[in-house]
Amino acid sequence: MVTINSERCIGCGNCAADCPDHTIELVEGKAHVSGRLCLDCGHCMAICPVHAITMDGYDSSEVLEALEVQQFHLDPEQYLRALKFRRSIRRFRRKPAVTQGQLHQILEAGRYAPSGCNRQAMRVLCIQEKLPQVTELALKALSDDAQQQEKSGGDKAPFRSRLKDWYQSYVEQGTDPLFFRAPLVLALVGDPQYSIDAGIMGAHMELMTQSLGLGACFIGFFCKAVSISPALRELLGLQEQEQVLASLAIGQPLRKYCRTVNRKPTNLTVL
Repeated sequence: MVTINSERCIGCGNCAADCPDHTIELVEGKAHVSGRLCLDCGHCMAICPVHAITMDGYDSSEVLEALEVQQFHLDPEQYLRALKFRRSIRRFRRKPAVTQGQLHQILEAGRYAPSGCNRQAMRVLCIQEKLPQVTELALKALSDDAQQQEKSGGDKAPFRSRLKDWYQSYVEQGTDPLFFRAPLVLALVGDPQYSIDAGIMGAHMELMTQSLGLGACFIGFFCKAVSISPALRELLGLQEQEQVLASLAIGQPLRKYCRTVNRKPTNLTVL
């Protein structure tokens, strides 16, 4: 919820007009919280011209003024160039590791991602020390599942034969076909019905890795492994209703890319 300082309020009505749930109304020329649903979206605080509104339970020192934001204008052409040069990294250096400062900025990028109804419901698992155990359990789960599917005549996905060999390759040769030897994996955990929130949050975090000179790759197979492995769920400490909805392998890229690549034209329908 929000708190409104009636002495500062000038009754402009901006907050009431911009509130998505009509939680604020003007009463005798002053903004007033009606007591109905509040999403904690902060629109009212952000739009108030006289600092009359604060958000309960949040750190006010994080708030930036518009004049400060103008100093960091995001140029659209530069942003598009950065997107075009973005690559999914599948070869990482073990060292240097991701620093605590870099990790903090990646997490901040995810924290400020939008979410449906402003749920902010994702939990983040930072997997480092237990990464070898997690990798082994995940690869074994995927391999066992692939073999079971083959025996039962089930899923005929083209990558199925590769999954069968992943665990054996990991054990015998020390390869890492799942996380590509990345030193850090971030797993976004939550209720499956909010999977779109995890995708948006992960996209924000991945772009931050690029701005830091790091690389990242979304690992969908890890989400699959967690969904079929009770041992992996236990190791990760997942609650009954939780699933890993997105995961990012993060580290220093082993290779440097020289140019952008082609993409198919947008499949656009105008209605």
